[in-house]
Amino acid sequence: MTVNDPAKILIRDKALKVIDKYMREDESIKIQYASKYAGISNAWKKWQGEVLGLTNTKALDKKLKYEADYLDKLNNDAALKSEYGNVLNELNQTYRQIKPLRWRVIII
Repeated sequence: MTVNDPAKILIRDKALKVIDKYMREDESIKIQYASKYAGISNAWKKWQGEVLGLTNTKALDKKLKYEADYLDKLNNDAALKSEYGNVLNELNQTYRQIKPLRWRVIII
């Protein structure tokens, strides 16, 4: 919401500007790139809508509350805690490990 989607939007915004410049200069280029431009534009709009929707619905706040409730439930049940007590820590550790790779994934 704050890293990947904005980066994808920025990349597509720059690509659309470059393509648009050349499409305006030459009618044959406009025809050749119309489909490509539309595809990039659709992805650009999708990610803008995704960020807007996540922001408007306060998805991050809801996610943090859900995690806090999860931890409360774990802390009140020894069996659950022994089975699932490390899940959030493992997820956060994995997210930290893959963070340097995010730009490679976004560009592809």
